[in-house]
Amino acid sequence: MNALRRRFYRMLRRQRLTTTAPARIGRRHIYILPTRYGWLFALLLVLMLVASLNYDNNPAYLLTFLLFSLAANGMYFTWRNLYGLELRLRSPEPVFAGENLTLHLQPSQGSRPALAFCIAGQVFLHDLEKISAPVGLRIPALERGWMQPGELEITSSYPLGLFRAWSILELAEVLVYPRPAAEAELPPDGMGEQDDKASEQEGDEEFYALRDFRPGDPLSHIHWKGLARERGLMTKQFSGPGVEEPVVIDWAGFAPHDTETRLSLMTRLVIDAEQAGRAYGLSLPDTLIDPALGTRQLHRCLQALALFRKRRA
Repeated sequence: MNALRRRFYRMLRRQRLTTTAPARIGRRHIYILPTRYGWLFALLLVLMLVASLNYDNNPAYLLTFLLFSLAANGMYFTWRNLYGLELRLRSPEPVFAGENLTLHLQPSQGSRPALAFCIAGQVFLHDLEKISAPVGLRIPALERGWMQPGELEITSSYPLGLFRAWSILELAEVLVYPRPAAEAELPPDGMGEQDDKASEQEGDEEFYALRDFRPGDPLSHIHWKGLARERGLMTKQFSGPGVEEPVVIDWAGFAPHDTETRLSLMTRLVIDAEQAGRAYGLSLPDTLIDPALGTRQLHRCLQALALFRKRRA
């Protein structure tokens, strides 16, 4: 399927822009047509040529061909303003449903004035200077799950406005997290078999969760097996008299609510647990995530909530 899609993009002179591979606008990726003013200018040249032939006037010939040469050079510079432009899509920041997704495009170096980036019915105008700066495009993220930003159209009418050149890039999908509720409380049965114990310091009796490594953590608490399996540097946490037991945010504990409301409440609890520094896990009908703490755990849980009963297009 991917091979057929790539062939289809090549046939339409389109490229796919992802966070891993840059897209370079080549000769076969540029369309160019006269603008409304370009057609009027062409009609004017035809009338001038007819008048020159009718009166056999040499200065009129000179002016007609001079203006034609000017338009031909303008068409080349319009095409040249897009040719060779290379764009790389930076990894977008996590976003929740209902917020604006910001796509950062890193262009190649070079001066390219008066470029227009069109996406999702919005137009962003940019003058790319020799020292390239990221181009930010903001589009609304309405629903959770994989979001297809759509087609990115890059256009230019520089320098005369007589021709319009454009190229179309297909943007890769972006994951959108569920919209978090304003507030949420853990149901009585949402903690699984764990007991709630208040604390202010870590214990060292029994292992109960993993969290991201922090400078100063003892080497004996590092999860070496996870590092060997390329899961990143994690630190083991141990329960004791001074540690809150991890919570398990269970789907079954929010039974009275509909699916989206459940996910919204669970998202809020995941965020609150991470901010409070309390280990948390997630229990969904098709997914079980063991308790842990840290940025990796946060994104893992939010991704599971975002993709719950969602199919990738």
